[in-house]
Amino acid sequence: MQRILENKPGYMVPDNFCDDYGIMLLAVQRDKRHIGSASNRLRSDPAFMFEVIKTDCCDALFYASNNLKKNSGFILKSINYISKSKLDDLQHLVDFMDPVLCQEASFRLNLINKKVCLLQLDSQKLEIFKEDQDVMIAAILHDISNLQYASKALKDDYDFVLKAVKQNGYALQYASNTLQENYEIVIAAVKQNGCVLRNVSSKWKEDYNIVMEAVKKMDSFFVWPLRT
Repeated sequence: MQRILENKPGYMVPDNFCDDYGIMLLAVQRDKRHIGSASNRLRSDPAFMFEVIKTDCCDALFYASNNLKKNSGFILKSINYISKSKLDDLQHLVDFMDPVLCQEASFRLNLINKKVCLLQLDSQKLEIFKEDQDVMIAAILHDISNLQYASKALKDDYDFVLKAVKQNGYALQYASNTLQENYEIVIAAVKQNGCVLRNVSSKWKEDYNIVMEAVKKMDSFFVWPLRT
């Protein structure tokens, strides 16, 4: 059978071998379309399906059993395996995973910590991630620019934005226009990073307390326009 598969990658695996781990894995490695012939038992086997995903067959999750599609350990392991540069492959995995998983707060946080680039994907399943304060705070710890993917409601949420600017003052640029003009938010941002003063509105550049707090947190001397 192995010799046949090696010589004829388009050969259909006989039904009596569709439940054989070794033969089916070899078949998929030769031609990814063979995954559609795998038995229900193999499609429910996390070890087998992970090996299939490792062959760059990321739409394999389409053929996985329903139980495997909502197996958080399997999904996390699979997504962690895929390079962050392969957004199309990650999109396939997200598209086919069970949306029920996304309702679990711990799953959302674990997933973003493994692959924060998922926030770039266009998927309705990920909208709940962008509304989750803990997820988005974890995301900006990876890169402050991830805050751009937060929901509109979060960008206008005082408590969330205050927490974000205390983590990284540059988070201020992603806040709603209303909160960018909020004194407590602005002063918290410059207390975290004095250089943020360059990006605040003109009225804050002339506020004594805000300028004083910004100067205290500047790592090096630079000149910024106080008047525009």
